[in-house]
Amino acid sequence: MDELDIGSIITYIIGAGLLLLCGMSFALFIRKLLVNSAKRAASSNQMEEKLDQILELLEKEKETK
Repeated sequence: MDELDIGSIITYIIGAGLLLLCGMSFALFIRKLLVNSAKRAASSNQMEEKLDQILELLEKEKETK
């Protein structure tokens, strides 16, 4: 019974909890990076579309002059 005293059990539980917490926080960090990159890509696509519209309008205006 000396091998499994209360101190070592508590130490194992705390260690396992910290390991689990570290793994979860890493997974959430990666998820946040992926979500943010997807939002950034969507925003970039919207901006490109708007710039294309502006260029088309400028070309039409140039043709009419």
